Amino acid sequence: MKTQFKTFSMSALTAGLALALAGCGQSDAPSSANDKMTTQSESAAQLSATSHDDTLDLTRISAVAQTLQDRPTPWTDARLRDALTALPEGDEIRGERVANQFLCIACHSVEGEFRSHTYVNLNAQPENYLRKVLLDYRHNHRAEPYGQAKIMHYLSKELTDQHISDLARYYAAQQPLVNTTSTVSIESSTEQLVTTGDMSRMIISCAACHGAQGEGNGDTFPALAGQAVDYTIRTLKAYRDGSRNNDVNAAMRNVAQNLTDDEIEQLAHYYAQIGQ
Repeated sequence: MKTQFKTFSMSALTAGLALALAGCGQSDAPSSANDKMTTQSESAAQLSATSHDDTLDLTRISAVAQTLQDRPTPWTDARLRDALTALPEGDEIRGERVANQFLCIACHSVEGEFRSHTYVNLNAQPENYLRKVLLDYRHNHRAEPYGQAKIMHYLSKELTDQHISDLARYYAAQQPLVNTTSTVSIESSTEQLVTTGDMSRMIISCAACHGAQGEGNGDTFPALAGQAVDYTIRTLKAYRDGSRNNDVNAAMRNVAQNLTDDEIEQLAHYYAQIGQ
């Protein structure tokens, strides 16, 4: 309503000023009347343009304000710990029922081959990491506009806290899937990124957070071994360009922004092959 009132006020002011200008100087000599009318018309047009620009500026400001209001508060260690602590204990048997009820297994199979080379492998992931992922989707921490990832935003909002804990317990208890899709030769520089990183570019080693064998490390660092190549490439590029921002303290974004396309592809194949 405020924006509409502002727009109306500016339009009324413009019209009033234009009429005032048109009414001025009627007693002047005919030889100057046309010049005055031309000047008055130009002035009215300029005021109208100003009114239009002000309206657009208000629209932009309103859009930016709404975006900032909708943007989730970034994770910190403390906020994530509190969120995970508030969740109930999970149950593997209930988790299997939930996985079937919400058709999770349609994309995230628990046995055999990968359903797709672009879907994440959830098997044997740390339980708290899986709970965090579902909270990310529920609270719009993962803005992934592409492909099937959209559906996770809708599904996660239908899940209760108990559903989230049960699903996490179920998938964490499964055996890892075997990835047999990568045969790319791994360069020594890639192994160096994994084991020691490259501090000249502020890239810490992958193993520091994800384990020496990509098995995951601690409660919230995911396992990378055996992940689908395409999924890992997409994930690292999303961190690099900032479209994925659910990492605690921007840790992954700080690393990924310094990786080249070739390094990202190599890392994806490296971890896929560990899973073989």
